[in-house]
Amino acid sequence: MRLLSHNLLQCNVKNCKSNNFPLKIQVDKSNIINCEFRKEPLVKLIPKLDWNALAITVHNLAKNKEFPEKFSPALLDDQKFMQELHRILMETHIIEGALICEGCNKRYPIKNGIPNMILNDEEV
Repeated sequence: MRLLSHNLLQCNVKNCKSNNFPLKIQVDKSNIINCEFRKEPLVKLIPKLDWNALAITVHNLAKNKEFPEKFSPALLDDQKFMQELHRILMETHIIEGALICEGCNKRYPIKNGIPNMILNDEEV
């Protein structure tokens, strides 16, 4: 699971209406899988991101306190930052672990890089 995917996922358990995004990530195994850096698709992707959720995730996972809490258009001209953003979103893969909803404590396991977001009957 790429961190890009994480930015799109939330808990959908019935009656879980608060504190269900972003899901907390428990990483048991992760890999960096290199891929070609292409700035233009990344620039088009940025407006679709929940930047606050991304910043929280980066601060928690990477302990990277330098990652900006708010997006600024000036970041688009910072080549070093854009390459780091590419590494975070596109090259960081969570292989094993879990996504955890802080609102209801539901755990969504991640196996072989795939998060299992399927709910039990009583959760729907």
